[in-house]
Amino acid sequence: MLALDVFHVITGLRTGGAETMLAKLIEVMDRERFHQTVVVLQDKGALGSRIEQAGAEVIPLNMKSPLDLPRAVYQLSSILKQRRPHLVQTWLYHADFVGTLAARLAGVSPVLWNVRCSNMNFRDYAPTTRLICAALARLSSIPRLVISNSHSGRDVHQQLGYRAREWRIVPNGFDVERFRPAADRVEKFRAGLGVALHTPLIGLPGRLDPMKDHDTFLEAASLLKREIGDVRFVLAGKGVHPDNAEFVARVRRWGLTDRVHLLGERGDMEAVMAGLDIVTLCSAYGEGFPNVLGEALSCGALCVATDVGDSARVLGPHGRIVPPREPTALAEAWRDLLALGPDQRLALTTAGRRYVVENYSLPAIGRIYQDIYLSVVQAEQMAA
Repeated sequence: MLALDVFHVITGLRTGGAETMLAKLIEVMDRERFHQTVVVLQDKGALGSRIEQAGAEVIPLNMKSPLDLPRAVYQLSSILKQRRPHLVQTWLYHADFVGTLAARLAGVSPVLWNVRCSNMNFRDYAPTTRLICAALARLSSIPRLVISNSHSGRDVHQQLGYRAREWRIVPNGFDVERFRPAADRVEKFRAGLGVALHTPLIGLPGRLDPMKDHDTFLEAASLLKREIGDVRFVLAGKGVHPDNAEFVARVRRWGLTDRVHLLGERGDMEAVMAGLDIVTLCSAYGEGFPNVLGEALSCGALCVATDVGDSARVLGPHGRIVPPREPTALAEAWRDLLALGPDQRLALTTAGRRYVVENYSLPAIGRIYQDIYLSVVQAEQMAA
């Protein structure tokens, strides 16, 4: 059988959750059975070279603003007419919109969407995002099926008016060999920060974005430092670095200048996760299936997350869930986990890693995508 030609269309290739999952999927899927191409509406971003190294062609459309949407639709349509892929898989709202229109113009089917978020607060983003989501609700019967990485994402989008022909829940997958407990990583990471091994270290991995709610993290940190004198905090992600004067000022306002390490965007998140005592996800809204929680559990870190998206489903009994935008509850959860004895901590982290290995290993999730693509294409060919 000839390899299936799969075209992925995605808005950008920064190091966000959807973008990283696409890169991991490209890396793990069977190259003899699937030939994959990635069309990115913007430029190649941080992940373009990684995807190319995994054997996929990356085609940037170099959109700069929403005014470029018509050009992107036309350009993608021309590419699809020329290449005639077996399947088009779109990722994120703008790519769903452009990919669906372009595929219709090119006469290419089937199209699959991939929903990666839940209850977005559209007031924090460009007006075009809300308009495109509303348009997608009207177009949602066109794709052959809609994949969602979370139950909450599916439920929220049904409430927004999505009327998909079929939904499929496919959670994120994790490289459990890369993200694993490792004493040498702990020592190296903490030595780089100048933080002793016995010092409590709590982190928030995530880009600077209203959804991630860094202010709640900082307020909770200011509360906890009053009780635990030597506690330290780590923020890692795009925008949270010492050169961001506005964010540095926010840290200073909470009296945390000497307590917070701003690492910016890192390529060694497996070391960051392993080096933290507690990994935090304090998003106010919008999460689907958070990558950070699966990676943290796989590294043997303790976890606290807000009850947003499928965070409670991902953590289960292996972490703590608190309400969003409640810094007092977040600080209390941190304090409770730091108070665990060595045996309790080991039991919790060991069970958490085992849960990820058994349920969310990357090869297993890759096989689910492969089976979906094969079954959809076969059904399309039989119906032709």
